Amino acid sequence: MPRSLRAISFDLYGTLLRYDDLDQSWRDWNAALHGHLKRHGLGLAEEEFSRVCQRFFHGNAARLEALSVFESRLLRMTERLGLTLPASELARIADDACQAWQQSISLDPECREVLEALAGRYALFLVSNFDHPRHVRRLLEEQGLTGFFQDILISGEHGVKKPDAAFFAPLRDRHAIAPSECAHVGDSLDDYQFALNTGMVPVMLGPERRINGSIDFLENEALTVSGAHHAERLRHIVEVISSLK
Repeated sequence: MPRSLRAISFDLYGTLLRYDDLDQSWRDWNAALHGHLKRHGLGLAEEEFSRVCQRFFHGNAARLEALSVFESRLLRMTERLGLTLPASELARIADDACQAWQQSISLDPECREVLEALAGRYALFLVSNFDHPRHVRRLLEEQGLTGFFQDILISGEHGVKKPDAAFFAPLRDRHAIAPSECAHVGDSLDDYQFALNTGMVPVMLGPERRINGSIDFLENEALTVSGAHHAERLRHIVEVISSLK
């Protein structure tokens, strides 16, 4: 007999936060990096530098000691470009680049009411793929969201990311939560596969969430018939969760 639902894990970007203009976010990110590195001797024009950055996030980069995964990627890129930056400057550039990227991403206006409605009935967790955890934790504090979650898992702190089922292990080990007792709310193929890989209940936000530059996984019909529960808007999550047995 299946266990009753005790917990809900939420994705962050594209779920609790909306991509208002993802293309603009990446332009701002690129411009911020280029501006900083130009001051350190970079000779490439911004358009040429943009092509260099296209492979910035490729592969699972190992985190170097005392650096975030993002800072480690940045260090390797600057070394390839013949630049030498101290760790303190890598940290400053990483923070600024993430903040520039964040400017065209906003908190879903329904986020707080949804978390408030669910927090008293379920244990809430955040599970996010992100290479620069300091940015995520600072953002959550600024938005007043940290207190809603019993635990916050960021891939850059754990060396594993969605859809790998191993990313669920801290919830099991720290909170004695079984996957069958947890729903996972997200917007992407990684979220959907993460729920399936772990044995959680997948709850996916629908195509009305598609905003300029973002990609909705529901365009793939194969995924819409594979057992996921769907919500058109974030506030509909409360009703969907209440319907789960």
